[in-house]
Amino acid sequence: MNIEFFTLKVLEHLYEAKGFRDFHFTKAEFIKAFYELRRQGKIPKIKIESVLRKLRDLASQGNTVRYADYRGGSYYCDSAGLAVKLRYFYSCYNSKSNQKH
Repeated sequence: MNIEFFTLKVLEHLYEAKGFRDFHFTKAEFIKAFYELRRQGKIPKIKIESVLRKLRDLASQGNTVRYADYRGGSYYCDSAGLAVKLRYFYSCYNSKSNQKH
């Protein structure tokens, strides 16, 4: 698994909490969700800086996540794009684990 997958997992957690198709979130909400998932053991111990860097990269691409303002503290996430990306990561992970057996 890579940093992008864990960033998307945090976004999925935010989506489940908010429940909207396109949802707005702040950097502070993202950080809280990250540490909550880490406490639950759903993501490994990785640095928050790496995940925030990947969030900025995703926002600059503008497909799944985009800036709500250009100061960088507020974001919009497209849940349909999030679902497509997560499905891609899950299928890649499952195909690799099936090849090992």
